[in-house]
Parts: sequence; C-alpha cells; structure tokens
Amino acid sequence: MTTNTIKFAMSKTVSVDGKNKRQEMGNLDIYCPVLSEFGIAVEPKEFDKESGEAVYESNEAQFLYSAILQAVKTAARNKFQPGTTDLRLGAKIAENLSELTTPTVSNKGAALVERRALLDMFKQWLVKTGKNEAVQRLLVGMLDKQDNLLLQDSEKRGKIKGYFETFGNDVGETLSDWQVTFLQGAIEACDNESIDF
Repeated sequence: MTTNTIKFAMSKTVSVDGKNKRQEMGNLDIYCPVLSEFGIAVEPKEFDKESGEAVYESNEAQFLYSAILQAVKTAARNKFQPGTTDLRLGAKIAENLSELTTPTVSNKGAALVERRALLDMFKQWLVKTGKNEAVQRLLVGMLDKQDNLLLQDSEKRGKIKGYFETFGNDVGETLSDWQVTFLQGAIEACDNESIDF
C-alpha cells in the first residue's frame, strides 16, 4: 500500500489596482490518501513530480482520487485562520487516514473564550491608562470589531494602533498564541486603507 503527501499551496485574496488576485503565502506538504488506503484495489501508475498528486490509469480511479484530493485540500484550508498561515486554535493538519476521517469538533467555543479573555485584559489595561470611559469603550469596540477601523481616518487609526501595540508590549507574556495572532491582526488592520464614502 502506498501513502502520499502532496504540495498544498496556501494563498489569500489581495486587491491589486482595484482587482482581486490570489497571493501565494507558501506551500505545505500535507497527507493525501491514495485509493488503496480506502480498500480499493488499485495503485497509482505514478505521482506528479511537482504536486505529489497520484495519477491513475483509469478515468474512474482518477475521478475518485480527484474527489479525495479536493476534500483533503478543503479540510486543510479550514484548519487555518483566514488569510494567514496560522492554524486555528486547537487545529492540526491530518497526518494519516484515521486523523483525516475523524469528524472535526468545532473549536469556536475555545476561540470565543480566548477572544473574551483578551478583551477583558484589554479593558482592565485601559482602566489603568486613565482614559475616560467613552474612549475606553471605543477602543474595546475597535479591537472587538476590527472592520470598524476602516471607518476611521488614518490619524485616528494611528492613535488606536499605538494603544494596541502598547497593550501588546505590556501584557505580551500573558497572551496565548491565538490572542497574539488576533491582536496582530488588529494592529495590521490599523494600517489598511480607510473606506471613503
């Protein structure tokens, strides 16, 4: 029985001159089972030298493998935080057939707990800054709903970014990897172009 890994291209959508294009972020070798691992008595005639994908003699076998290949790529893509090469909290790329076919358990609850803890830490940190409650609520709202940053002009976003960075420097040792990634996303969002109505 043959086992196989394939090249998995990681990419994200970026806007270039007003047009959306895919930008490659890197490649990863991931496990992709061949048909014989599912008990189908057929072996690939070869493996593509660049992609590592199996190539079968018959159209039927190639059709089945193509469906498996797409399912494997989709499963891997869903393990990553959108637009990054960072795995979601608690996610792991399958390394064998058992891991691949095990139903996934949603980690949204864990991510929500991490997010809530980060926002609570930020609120406590803001109290120590002495800023008035309205400013504190605004800053917490910007961290919580980062799309709102796009509605701010660049000067305000620069000030907000300063708060996020100082907070990160002050409490960085206590943040989980997920929280660091979330905070970095907020900091990067401050550098995006604002929306002009």
